Amino acid sequence: MKQWLSKKEIISQKNSEINELLIKAEEAGKLKGETFLQSQKDKLDAELKNNKIILDKIASYQQEIALLHIENWYKVEKAKAESIIDKPKFVDIFWKQKDAIDSIEYCFRNGSVSDNELLYFENGHLSKGKWNFDVPNNEIKIDLLSNNIEYVIVEVKETRLRLKDKETNEILNFEKV
Repeated sequence: MKQWLSKKEIISQKNSEINELLIKAEEAGKLKGETFLQSQKDKLDAELKNNKIILDKIASYQQEIALLHIENWYKVEKAKAESIIDKPKFVDIFWKQKDAIDSIEYCFRNGSVSDNELLYFENGHLSKGKWNFDVPNNEIKIDLLSNNIEYVIVEVKETRLRLKDKETNEILNFEKV
């Protein structure tokens, strides 16, 4: 019987050891799960950090682009305001082209920045066109008889106007009528 008790005690002791090992295994499994969760959390935190860096960089670039657009808008609006305030000195005056074979006269009407009316007389025959004034570059863009020509304003005096064709560099001289 003693032998039987000792086997029972051995079995009981082995069962206790097994139970302890199972508890340790369960705890190790929990730790492994916690370690897995922690590693996943660390990965997500790193990804969030990288995404934040990327989004901050995108936001910075968007801000730079917005500032450029605002600056360009400001320049255009300022030019419009200045051109309205400072009406070009050649507007609403009839200008006769000197040294032309035919009798040619221009009258630049309105005086705003864009879509102004141009009266063009060639040997007394009237044609209408449009002209735009590029204030910052001191240029005129003329749309007349299906021709688009850009001129640099070389000189504007009370009785004299000189324009230079941007493409051909030809100078057109005008005198006040």
